[in-house]
Amino acid sequence: ATHLFLTQDFREWIRAGRVTDPSRDERDVGSFPERVGGKWITLHRPMQWHGRGFPCAQPAIWIAATDDLLGWKQLSLLAKAEYDWERKVGANNPPLRPPHGWLQIYHAVGDDRHYRLGALLLDLENPFKVTHRTRRPIFEPQATWETKGLYNGGCFPCGHAVIGGIYHLYYGGGDVVCGLATAPLDGLIECLLRQPVA
Repeated sequence: ATHLFLTQDFREWIRAGRVTDPSRDERDVGSFPERVGGKWITLHRPMQWHGRGFPCAQPAIWIAATDDLLGWKQLSLLAKAEYDWERKVGANNPPLRPPHGWLQIYHAVGDDRHYRLGALLLDLENPFKVTHRTRRPIFEPQATWETKGLYNGGCFPCGHAVIGGIYHLYYGGGDVVCGLATAPLDGLIECLLRQPVA
């Protein structure tokens, strides 16, 4: 299960309790930074929720809502592998809220087992709806420290921020080092807005 930890100084931590169902192998859990429509929203990837009986063949991004953070009652598939560079997909960072929608960077693992990153825009009022999605990766491992490591071909988002209009993406390279990729936020949003979801 995924747990919530609280800190004020990043030295001492309070384990506030579990956020996800302990009976599921939950990965890539990220909560929205504020309530949407009065509800808490989270993205996650239950490893068991794919294949026969599910709307996705491989692990995918699911979205859930709750009133109280004690149980996720409203669950639905948000995004699954759609393109040739995606075999399984997962969310990472909490979404950011630029004016055009909730910005969610996601990772996709391809047949070559390399991680590549894509981006989604979710509707501001109804984040259960993907409005835009990149069709090609926006970032992929290229440097030696990304392609060689404990996990060859890894670029795994760990955190992000917008500073002075520049989008900063912190990511693990090769499961060994932390890297930083930057781009003008306006350029990233413009790229997404040219790729609406049908």
